[in-house]
Amino acid sequence: MLVSKKIMIVLILSVFTLGGCSSSSSTALEEQGSSTAAPAVQQSYDLSTLHMDLPANWGLDTSDPKVYVIKDEQGEARGEVSASEFVENFDFKKMVMPNHSSLTSEEELDIPMGTSRLFTLDADNGSAASGLTGTHDTYYAVIPHKEEIIYILNFSNNDKAAETKQEFIGILTGLRIKDTRIKSIRLECADLCKEGTDKSGPFTEKNYTDEDELEVFANALNKAVKMNGELNYVTYFLMHISYLDGTQKKYVLNISNSEQEGITGLLVDTEDSGQGYEIPERIHNELRAMIF
Repeated sequence: MLVSKKIMIVLILSVFTLGGCSSSSSTALEEQGSSTAAPAVQQSYDLSTLHMDLPANWGLDTSDPKVYVIKDEQGEARGEVSASEFVENFDFKKMVMPNHSSLTSEEELDIPMGTSRLFTLDADNGSAASGLTGTHDTYYAVIPHKEEIIYILNFSNNDKAAETKQEFIGILTGLRIKDTRIKSIRLECADLCKEGTDKSGPFTEKNYTDEDELEVFANALNKAVKMNGELNYVTYFLMHISYLDGTQKKYVLNISNSEQEGITGLLVDTEDSGQGYEIPERIHNELRAMIF
């Protein structure tokens, strides 16, 4: 009978979960989605760090995180933005240049982000099967950044007008990298926080500006692991992040005040509320010490 009691105790502990924070057991993770080795919230070569100044009423379709689409005021696709790992001698013809086109010019263009290689291609208006004849100019820009990444942009209006090239150059001169260093964080006590033992929560809201504290939050963002499955959680804190470039982001941050081993945190981007990220136990404990 003594053995069976031990088994019962283990089973009870294995399903323990608290306030949207998960234990290290697989049963607890099933309630919020199991973690995988997928990339965390912040990723290398993330196009979201690239700022673009587009003409009035134009837009940028970011639904595909690997390829952004530039759209004009009519919603028509005019170009694309992608990124590649930095290569010392990037060969445009082998790595980028599409079929059914020929290179008519290559030049260097100095822009705020550095030196861009600007290629002009003479491209077919359509395949032979389409019945379309004639050609148009398509422009490509290859922009290396800090020997870490190469941004690749293409642009066309299906014509050979000089104005189209100048329009593209105008977009290139407006490119810059967002400064995603964290300036400050404001934690707001939300639903589950207010329903705890202390009905007012540890605070109504709290601001963090100390560099060491901000580094802990940054580690949580960078090292959180993508979770699989449907999320089932209640919000403990809303985390409002202000970056040095003036942009802001809001996350759900669930941190438990329990000192039990195996407890991890939950991070959810409010713009994608169905996708959760698991904060590792060590970082969860560092956040708990700062928050409670």
